[in-house]
Amino acid sequence: MNGKILLMRGRGIQGAVVRCQTRSHFAHAALLYPDGRTIIESYPGAGVRVKLIDSWDDVVPFDVPSMSPEQWRRAFRFAESKIGCDYDWFSILCFLTREKPPTNNKWFCSELVMASMSAAGVQLLSRIQPYKVYPGMIAYSTLLLNAN
Repeated sequence: MNGKILLMRGRGIQGAVVRCQTRSHFAHAALLYPDGRTIIESYPGAGVRVKLIDSWDDVVPFDVPSMSPEQWRRAFRFAESKIGCDYDWFSILCFLTREKPPTNNKWFCSELVMASMSAAGVQLLSRIQPYKVYPGMIAYSTLLLNAN
C-alpha cells in the first residue's frame, strides 16, 4: 500500500482565515503513511512532526496513482528528515505581502508536502515552487485522485 496526501478543511478561526485568504476549501495538508493512521505534517506551534490522525472529519484523502512504492519511500524520507524543524510563520506572512520568503529550514504544511513529492521526483504542480503553494492549490494537481 502506498501513502496518500491529505487535505483538510481545518477547524476554528485559523482554518477559516486560511480558507478565506486563499479562497480555498482547504486549510491544511499532510502526508498519510501506508498504515492509514499516521501522518507527517508541519503544524503551527509544533513544526514538523509525526502523529496519529485523531479525526477524519473534514479530511479528504488523495491517491497519487502514478507514484511507485519507492517514490513514496523517498517522499517520506525527505519529510522525516525535517522532523523537529520549526513551522514557517514568516513564509505564511509572505502570502499576504507577496514577497519571496528567505531560504530557511522551516516549513509550512503544503510546502512540506510539495517538497516531499518533488524529492520523490513527482511534480504535482509544474513550474510552481513549494513555498508558493497553499493547501487548496494541491487539489488542482491532475496527478491526484480523490480516494473517498
